[in-house]
Amino acid sequence: MPLRPRGADRPDRPVRPVRPVRPSVLLGVVLLAGVAAACGGADETRVPGRAAPYCATLERMGALDLLDDVAPAEVRRDLTRLLTLTRRAAREAPPEIRADAEAAVAAQSRFNDLYAAFGWDPDAVNRDRTFIDFANSPELGSLYVRLQDFQDRVCGPRAREIGPDAA
Repeated sequence: MPLRPRGADRPDRPVRPVRPVRPSVLLGVVLLAGVAAACGGADETRVPGRAAPYCATLERMGALDLLDDVAPAEVRRDLTRLLTLTRRAAREAPPEIRADAEAAVAAQSRFNDLYAAFGWDPDAVNRDRTFIDFANSPELGSLYVRLQDFQDRVCGPRAREIGPDAA
């Protein structure tokens, strides 16, 4: 993934260079937001009414520029926003996915706690064995697969297209 200066794709934001972030730094934090991007551009006429608010919240999560600036204050801001939206998604989740959405809140809370313990410094968190083990746990991976499957099925077809270079 090529590094782009912050704001290069948005004329309304100042262009600022960012430090490269090792891909593993993003494991825990971006998993949920990546899953949330599944609803980006969801066709509201196709989304069942009970899932529309959930899908809309996931679309907002997918629009976050997580860790595009790795300064601790920005990381804190980004992860706080992500946790707020994760909690909202859990409240709005349809019954069939609610338990997994609530588990995602617990996971994101844990990630935020780990980041806070290291002063919101991604490089320091990335070296922490607790963070690494949690981010790579099979249980967490299974959780996000279930969330992604639900979103692919219910929120819209663009789930696999969304990524750092998607338009």
